[in-house]
Amino acid sequence: MKNLRWLENRLKIIKISLWIFPILISVAVWAADQPNAKANLKSEDAECDARQIRLFHKLLNFKKLGIVFRNDIVGKSNIEKAAEELGIEIVSCYIKPEQIASDKITECLQTLVKASEAICITRTMLANRGNISEIVRIANENSIPTFLQEGSEDVRYGFLMGLSDNCGKLSGKTPKIAINIRTAKIIRYDPPLEVLEMADKIYPDIEK
Repeated sequence: MKNLRWLENRLKIIKISLWIFPILISVAVWAADQPNAKANLKSEDAECDARQIRLFHKLLNFKKLGIVFRNDIVGKSNIEKAAEELGIEIVSCYIKPEQIASDKITECLQTLVKASEAICITRTMLANRGNISEIVRIANENSIPTFLQEGSEDVRYGFLMGLSDNCGKLSGKTPKIAINIRTAKIIRYDPPLEVLEMADKIYPDIEK
């Protein structure tokens, strides 16, 4: 976990700097606490979902990816195509639109954590905001890395990673991600330097 220790030391230095120089707050890593515009990923742009699968597979190197799909999901075929190209297995759990507000989401997750090596936190899973803490708890207790299908703001609540950039900007540039250090420690994920270099939002703890 040497990379995590290095990052924590860097965060301590930054925290001291913020205490001494308040004006730096707007440009320091702790800017993660400031409201930022969510990545505007549109559900109809299915290729964005496939690009993210490729990116996070590169960072997390999983062979089995758990996803909760809505029956009428847009982009499912693109995700499956990307998975086939990468040689990974999609472990699916399906729900109906009317089940989003029920316990079906967490029931699906309990199944996925037993059969997956990583979980994509889809828009469907976050439609009921009251489920977030339970989703994080289940994934972290089972040491399963999670990444957000859309945006990065919810990484503050304990998901491991999210894409900071608009998905449409992935081509031709180094993508930027958000990472939750507390979650990384819980699931015993020591991010390689490549991941830390990509992180422009670093959350040191899990917000409630």
